[in-house]
Amino acid sequence: MDEHLSLKESVLFATKALYDKGYLTGTGGNVSVRHDTSELLAITPSSTPYEVVNLSNICLVDFDLVPQGCTIPPSVETAMHVAVYRNRLDVGAIIHTHQTYAKVHGLLGLSIPSLTDEQMTTLGYEVALVPYSVSGSSGLLERVVEKVANGCNAFLLESHGALVMGRTMEEAMRNVVMLEKVAEAHYLAVATGRPVKTLPEEMAQGGFEMLRTGQRAEARRRKKAIRG
Repeated sequence: MDEHLSLKESVLFATKALYDKGYLTGTGGNVSVRHDTSELLAITPSSTPYEVVNLSNICLVDFDLVPQGCTIPPSVETAMHVAVYRNRLDVGAIIHTHQTYAKVHGLLGLSIPSLTDEQMTTLGYEVALVPYSVSGSSGLLERVVEKVANGCNAFLLESHGALVMGRTMEEAMRNVVMLEKVAEAHYLAVATGRPVKTLPEEMAQGGFEMLRTGQRAEARRRKKAIRG
């Protein structure tokens, strides 16, 4: 199978699956996957309702933001995706959603602390808040790059939505679901007005290290694949 076609099929499959489950709505959000050995990604098109997105309008874009054979312009957030890929070699797929409970946290300006073991080994030590900047702007790109350096796999975009990533598209999709589960639990706990229990520091760091070990292995694998 043509490897570029495979990239586009991966993005389309994730887009349709996440749309069907309500994590993507209307035209909000975007999905991308990177090529394993070159500076190229496939990403959803700009301003196109998810119910009509098809294989022909999934975009291929290089890391210099040059589209390759796109019938519709790529997402306005393409530069943000490229910046994450440049700075996190372990990341193979990125999903930006407007999912409900994660978005509520962004509207409230709330980050999500270390709550459960499962969160530590999938999303990371925390779900940090990225300060607001206009969608598609250089300001948002810079703030995202600063935050993703922490090695976590999920972030809250203030007054916007969520940014989720994984080593593969399948992992990124699972992390979208995990984020919403954690965000809902945290919101409901905060709403009681009682103190929210977090994991003991040593337990949180131990779980996070399990995630980081896998990330470092993936970064080494991809670096070797790029070098050929």
